[in-house]
Amino acid sequence: MKKSDESNYRSLTHFFSKALFLGIGIYKVLINARESAIFSLLIGTILGSIIIYIINKTSYYNSKGIKKIIMFILIYVLFILGLAEFVNLISSIYLMDTDKFIILLPLLIVILYLNTKDITIHMKVSKILLSLSLCIFIINLISLIPNLDYLNYLPLFKVNIKNILFTSLEFALYSSVPNIIYGGIKHNIKDYNKKIIISYLLSNLALTFVILLTQGTLGIELIDLFRYPEYIILKKISMLDFINNTENIFSFLWIFTMFIYLSMCSKLLNDITYTKFNNKYIYPIFIFISIYIINNIIFDNNIVSLFLINYLWLILLIILIIYFITNINSLKKK
Repeated sequence: MKKSDESNYRSLTHFFSKALFLGIGIYKVLINARESAIFSLLIGTILGSIIIYIINKTSYYNSKGIKKIIMFILIYVLFILGLAEFVNLISSIYLMDTDKFIILLPLLIVILYLNTKDITIHMKVSKILLSLSLCIFIINLISLIPNLDYLNYLPLFKVNIKNILFTSLEFALYSSVPNIIYGGIKHNIKDYNKKIIISYLLSNLALTFVILLTQGTLGIELIDLFRYPEYIILKKISMLDFINNTENIFSFLWIFTMFIYLSMCSKLLNDITYTKFNNKYIYPIFIFISIYIINNIIFDNNIVSLFLINYLWLILLIILIIYFITNINSLKKK
């Protein structure tokens, strides 16, 4: 594989590792670990690297039968979790009075259109959006540093070790489980595992900066009041005197992340469906009908949203266990 193709491939890791933090992950890390969040981030990154190392040793690219069906279900669950986060963000911040299915409709149309293209197109789009995301991230970082209060990081050892370790597990699951998507993509990269893990570590470094910026800017007490503290801190950024609501511009960092994550989930679901039924219309029909039904059951249900905030880690742990059990044969072969 050419070096340019390799970088396209590795750029996906940045988005996969951050996708499930929107509205849940960052909030949970800071509320559970509080001032000791930095320790959970470090331990969680190490644990997540181990999980990704094992994931990268497995593959379901040419799988058949029940294994294909199981992988479809697992990726579909990840897809729905991502859609739930995306629609909650848009409806909470941008389009509060708009029906959630109407919010999802343009996204689904674009994603389904991309499904008709080769997966290399997704990777190229990912690389372009990664460049834009890094520019936005650097601007956010530089702009927010003056707002930090070092007292918000103290005392470091206020939380007991049990909470720190549990939060580390949550962080590892949020950042690593979406990478099971890689198992359905054919690759030919030298030192593949090493390069993906390096990409994962760089992504986690950027995510660590975001979490610590949120903590240092707001403090734990204020963070507890907001569903999207990572969005609230962007309100403190001012670009000259005539540009208002800059937080809406800089929050596109998360929209890019969700778009790449959801489009890749959908691409694999589409490919699995086409392989199984050899019909390109079954998947689009299935997606529109299922999302319409799920929108009324999950996306508009506050009880379900509360459940996801508290137990998303458990759902991801179950997905990870099922994934390893299903693909243990490919691990042995490698």
